[in-house]
Amino acid sequence: MSQIAAPTLLPVFRWWVIGLVALVAISPTDIPASYRLYLALVYLLLFAYPIVNRRYDGMEAARAIIYTPLRFGWAVPLLLFQLMAVWIATQYYTGTNYPTALLAALSGENTYGAYQAYFAEARIAFTSPWQRAGYAILLAAAKLIFVFSVVNFYFGRERRAGGAAFMALSCGLYLGFGLARGTFFEVFEVTCAVVYFWVMTSVTRHLHMPRRRKRVLYLLGVMAVLLIGLFILNAMRRYEDVSAFFRQCSSNFCYNPVGISDFIEFPIYLLTVYFGNAGVFMASLLDVTLTRGVHGYLLPMQSVLANWGGDEFGLRAVMCERYVVCRFVWTPEVATVLSIFGILAIPITNMLVVQLGRFESFVIRNASLSGMMLLYFAFVFCISLPTANFFTISSPSIIATVALTVVFLSNRRRLEFPQAA
Repeated sequence: MSQIAAPTLLPVFRWWVIGLVALVAISPTDIPASYRLYLALVYLLLFAYPIVNRRYDGMEAARAIIYTPLRFGWAVPLLLFQLMAVWIATQYYTGTNYPTALLAALSGENTYGAYQAYFAEARIAFTSPWQRAGYAILLAAAKLIFVFSVVNFYFGRERRAGGAAFMALSCGLYLGFGLARGTFFEVFEVTCAVVYFWVMTSVTRHLHMPRRRKRVLYLLGVMAVLLIGLFILNAMRRYEDVSAFFRQCSSNFCYNPVGISDFIEFPIYLLTVYFGNAGVFMASLLDVTLTRGVHGYLLPMQSVLANWGGDEFGLRAVMCERYVVCRFVWTPEVATVLSIFGILAIPITNMLVVQLGRFESFVIRNASLSGMMLLYFAFVFCISLPTANFFTISSPSIIATVALTVVFLSNRRRLEFPQAA
């Protein structure tokens, strides 16, 4: 039985942006009311076109795809290579071996603190880029294998136990690297892959028009609740006194309940900590533009060239620690686009997301393995635009995207899925 693939990027992106604006708007925090309004205005300017455009997300673009999944026996060498890559990378970044790091994480130790301490002590950030490149390539390969395992399962003509086992083991190995470091980023990446391809293929034919299965929405709700719980547990492990976790302020705002229920309000606050700091950054940018005359960044490359050779890139150098606390990844990818293109980022971001939606429709019509895997990285980039620099901060993601692009452009026909008539 063939799987039906339907455009997913633009519909998900649309509700993602709306959800982020709504999250900040209702968050039980001391974020100023003006900032909540500013965020809605900024994202309306930057993402209005993909929000209203329906051309490349219609169900009429759905296509039936026949793909014979890789047998589990052939997947074993990939899993062994992935294990080796993750093992070596874990040793390099944490200073301990993979099993020891995993056991420490599963026993509840603060592996994130240990990872940060070793990273600073070993001065990994100051080592040669060429020295770090080998480990980045290994992680890129591990990431490509987990993405392939997800594509292999969801597009399989028959979703067999072998394909499910391959996906579970591959995703588990990749998540193990995140557990070893105590980071949640790998959970976010795997979730993006599973949700994206699951929604894309959760389509059935109803009369003469395909439609998405409703049960997917319910299951996504359950997944969201589980992820919130995992995020809370992961964050709590970083505190010796757990009660301090519930009394803390974020870098840019504090918990300010309105009196409904901490059981409801505190998880919303935690989601705002994880996904709302980028919104605070963009709202603060508009605020300082209107009230403090900070507008040089509106010229293309101005903020980049003015801070060339500094520790921060572009708008981060203008805003971070001066008007807003940025931390490591809490600058949205759209800030990078603004840094490079200035005010031209408004038409560029609007058109870029829509063009990526158009590319998705093209890949679905002309399905290829490299194209489908490349769509995952396009999806992560789009989700990161209003959220955090999850894409450009990850050398493995950039390496994997470049490699897939080369394969897609040079050898796409040979890697095509067999197509249904």
